Amino acid sequence: MIPSSQILALLRKNHSQILLHPTVTVNNFGSNLLHQAANYPEVLQHHLNNLTPTEQYSLITKKNQIGNTLLHTAAMNVSSLKIALSLYPANQQLDALEEKNEHGNNVVHLATSYPDSLDAIVNLYPKERCLTVLQEVNNDGDTALHLATSNPASLRMLLPLYPQEGLLGALMQKNKNEDNVLDRACNSSPEALKILLDSLSDEDKLSIINETNRYGYTKLQWSIHNQHNLKVFLHALPESSRLSLVLEEDQKGRSLLDRAMNHPSLLLIILQGFPEIAPHLPHDTETLFTINNVPFLKHLLQCVDHIRQLKNYATHLVNYSDNELDRTEGIKAINLAEHLNRSINNFIKAKINSDRDMEHQAQIAFKISIQKGYNDMNVHRKIWKPLLSNLIIAATGIGILLIIGNFIVTGHVFFSQTQRQKRIDEIKNNFNVIENCTIPRAVA
Repeated sequence: MIPSSQILALLRKNHSQILLHPTVTVNNFGSNLLHQAANYPEVLQHHLNNLTPTEQYSLITKKNQIGNTLLHTAAMNVSSLKIALSLYPANQQLDALEEKNEHGNNVVHLATSYPDSLDAIVNLYPKERCLTVLQEVNNDGDTALHLATSNPASLRMLLPLYPQEGLLGALMQKNKNEDNVLDRACNSSPEALKILLDSLSDEDKLSIINETNRYGYTKLQWSIHNQHNLKVFLHALPESSRLSLVLEEDQKGRSLLDRAMNHPSLLLIILQGFPEIAPHLPHDTETLFTINNVPFLKHLLQCVDHIRQLKNYATHLVNYSDNELDRTEGIKAINLAEHLNRSINNFIKAKINSDRDMEHQAQIAFKISIQKGYNDMNVHRKIWKPLLSNLIIAATGIGILLIIGNFIVTGHVFFSQTQRQKRIDEIKNNFNVIENCTIPRAVA
């Protein structure tokens, strides 16, 4: 004999109206009928209306073969959920929502797949109890946030419920597979990943992105296997940290640039994470291969990053200094940064097009700009010197400058890109010691 639950399932596939046939009654099919009608609120209400309050309560609290009450099943339809919930006394509703089935899922867990139902549920909760139930885990160790990564709308709804100081901890919580919420998002959708990263402060973003997985790779390093995730991570990274993390070597001594060397689509995504050069790069893979040289690209990115630092500090002077000399110097530095960017972009175009004349013109323009800038900017020379020195070192790596002459390179003068790029407003404190150092002489 075919079980009644299977009969009802077959009937439901044909038309919901069959569930209203006179022979289809709770007396014949019991609570199974209510579960099958859960996605049809009008049908559900019809059958409940034929029951006494005592019968209603008995059937809605009865569990099916996987431990679901009607509330669990009704999570798929917010109207049905509200109908079922209304049959509980007010002081029992939250307890009923938190009851777990055989898989350890409560109604909140299941509602993460249905944003309207989830919204109706969380609005019933006082704040503290809501946070507590959101951190409840199922048999797989998943919280509601883990499960919500499969539905971006649910994720957007849940994240604001967490205080900012507690959000990182909630996202770092691991399930039985050792996956935290960000790991689950990486496996679910780039949209969910972006939502999570956008909810975090820059400091918290770096904390969770730099966490290593079971294979010893950070999330950015691991994202090389998924170009959509790679793009999300790169754009989410704080600007001041982006280059250092792109150039950071993994446990095998490879940077992201190294690993993308034979994959132009990945390489293009990485380079597009640097808006100063992205508009000037070729978008077809064949042309991109003409500059697919890791040392060249590494120094190119360092060049534009040093120019960015120069411009950021100069902008800070212009916007926030009360000293007229500071503001004047800042304007000079901003103009210098723009001239240097133009020269580098022209140099890239010349390289791509094998235009030796244009390449030479870019070299000359770069040399003149950087020498004039250094001579003109003397108020904050302690600040400009390391920036320009590092810029010159990087510029030699792409061939836009050649350095001649003997000079001493010390850790104080040339602050090479570190594993964790410091913010621009810390530069002044870090390089007060270089006042008596000399900048290397540069020629094209």
